[in-house]
Amino acid sequence: MARKKKIAPRKKYAEINKIKDALSFDDFVSEGIASGADLTKGMPDRFSFHGKIVDREDQDTYLLPVGTDGIKLRFIRGEMLLIDANGLFAVCDMTCFKGNYFQVKGFPSVL
Repeated sequence: MARKKKIAPRKKYAEINKIKDALSFDDFVSEGIASGADLTKGMPDRFSFHGKIVDREDQDTYLLPVGTDGIKLRFIRGEMLLIDANGLFAVCDMTCFKGNYFQVKGFPSVL
């Protein structure tokens, strides 16, 4: 019978903290309105955000381009939009957001 080789315990790693800007859905809509975009039922239809064209899908959803291949990120009411220092978008539901992020002061906005 072959002896089992002893496996070393796995090492644990943590990601280095990164500062990100975060906007609620309502704050995002307010930025669209302030941009002068055409409105439908008080919601901006299409506007430029962070140098990218954003489209409204319905009253609770916006589509944000991520990359040059036409892939769109769906941003839904009740989520938070995160923008990192490279201008990359991500969305996070509120439970995840409140459990993983805290507000920091004294750092410049990445926007």
